[in-house]
Amino acid sequence: LEFGQMFRRFGSEVAILEAGPRLIQREDQDVSDAVRDILEAEGVRIHAGVKVTQLAKQGEEILVTADSAGKSVEIRGSHLLFAIGRRPNTSDLGLDKAGVAVDARGYIQVDDQLRTNVAGIWAIVMAKARSPTPPITILKLLPQIFWIPIWSRIIQARVVRA
Repeated sequence: LEFGQMFRRFGSEVAILEAGPRLIQREDQDVSDAVRDILEAEGVRIHAGVKVTQLAKQGEEILVTADSAGKSVEIRGSHLLFAIGRRPNTSDLGLDKAGVAVDARGYIQVDDQLRTNVAGIWAIVMAKARSPTPPITILKLLPQIFWIPIWSRIIQARVVRA
């Protein structure tokens, strides 16, 4: 969503195709609706509840064909950004050197108060499994607080040009 809004503000025509019934499904309905209203007010076209059925290159364009409520929708453009989900990207944070436990996928293991298995170290947000909020990690190490913004490394995306 952030990339869509950014590219729209740069002047690109943007269409967002969401497989789920609404945007930001982890948030409350009113939050999802507010985000949709903001994006649409800025000129972003939102298609929720769609299933992409075909991708094709036609001349200098990329054609995305999708099913939306039983109807076929075609969207054409010069570029296609696949936002395929989030994953932890904690492998280069040195957590092993600090003794912080992570699961098989790389998520930092925490308790209900976001404490790790190492006294004095907490993990907040995207480094923690099942986090519903925007991606940023905060680790407290000794008397210093390190803010480690890792959002630029979390979203897996692919840009395809026609």
